[in-house]
Amino acid sequence: MNLAMNAAEAVADVGEVTIRTRVIRERRPPGAAANVAAVPVPSGDYLALEVRDTGAGMDPATQARAFDLFFSTKGGERGLGLARARAIVAAHGGTIAIESALGAGTTFTVLPPRAAGTPPEPASAETSAAWEAEGSVLIVDDDLGIRTLAARILGGADLRIELASDVAEALGRIRSSREAFGCVLLDLTLRGGSGLQVLEHLRDQGAASTVVLMTGQPCAELRARAAALGVTTVLEKPFDSSQLRTIVGAALAQSQGA
Repeated sequence: MNLAMNAAEAVADVGEVTIRTRVIRERRPPGAAANVAAVPVPSGDYLALEVRDTGAGMDPATQARAFDLFFSTKGGERGLGLARARAIVAAHGGTIAIESALGAGTTFTVLPPRAAGTPPEPASAETSAAWEAEGSVLIVDDDLGIRTLAARILGGADLRIELASDVAEALGRIRSSREAFGCVLLDLTLRGGSGLQVLEHLRDQGAASTVVLMTGQPCAELRARAAALGVTTVLEKPFDSSQLRTIVGAALAQSQGA
C-alpha cells in the first residue's frame, strides 16, 4: 500500500503507475545490480512485486536514504511507510530493490522468497475467534491500519480497548482512565516522539500495566533501554492473530497477578 501511494504521489495527475508480479529464478541473490535495502538474502526462487512510476525519479543520495526512518522529500510528519515496508519484507526473508534515475521514474521491487510445497490450510473462523480474556488494553501506534487490526483481533473477548496514535494522546488516555490498563501495546517509534516516553511515564507513576512493545525495526539500543525499564516482551511486526492474542492474554494475566 505504501509503495503504491508513494508512486501515485510521484506522478500526480500526469503520469502512470504500473504494478506487476513475476517469478524470478536465479542462483545469485536478487537485486544484486540495484540499490538493495534490507538484510542480505540467499540465492533461490523469488516472487517479484514491482511498483513502477513515471515520476521525476530519485538521485543516488535520495535512494541511499529512502528507507531511513522519518526521511522524506515531501516534508511534514512523513517517512515511516518505506521503513515499515522494508521491515515487513525482511520478516518474510526477502528484500526490496530500488531502480531509479532523475527524469526516468522509479521502480520498487519487493522480493519475497517463493514458498515450496502446498500452503497449510488456514484456521477456521470459529477456531481463530475462540479466546477469552478480561481487563483493559491500550493500543498505541501511529499507523491507523495497525491500531484497527489489533483492536479487531482482540475483539470478542471481555476487554475494554482504547486507542492512541501518538505520545500525547497515549498519555492523555492513561491519565483519564479510572484504572490502570492491564496491558499497553506500545509501538516503539511514534510520530513526534518515542514509545519509550510513554513507558517512562508509566514507570514513574508506578502503574501496574504490563507493557508489550510492538516494532518492525531491529533497533538493539531502543530495545535495551526498554528492557532497562522492565519490558520483557516484544511483538515483532508483522504479527498474526494467534501471536497477538497469546501475548496480550499473558500480559493481562501478569498485570492481574502483580
